[in-house]
Amino acid sequence: MDLNGVPETSHSTLRTVDDLKGDKVIGAALSHVDILHMNEEELVFLTGCELEKEDAIQEACSLFLKNGVAILAVTRGSKGSILMSNTPERFSKSPQL
Repeated sequence: MDLNGVPETSHSTLRTVDDLKGDKVIGAALSHVDILHMNEEELVFLTGCELEKEDAIQEACSLFLKNGVAILAVTRGSKGSILMSNTPERFSKSPQL
């Protein structure tokens, strides 16, 4: 799943796993997603993470994995990208990967 055009939202703190699971737009789909791609701006809009804090970015990315996404790819422009994967058991359910 590729997230394009995520609406700008404002979260004053980093969202929780339950917050993301309850998201009206993507919450219910997350446990069915093999590969989720977004850019860092979309990551901020969806999670409320602060880009200046690498730990916050990693924690925000892990929210998606904890909600069942098998592989997360976040593009960060000139800063490269972040690729994270879920448990090997979840990954093995997608043999085409």
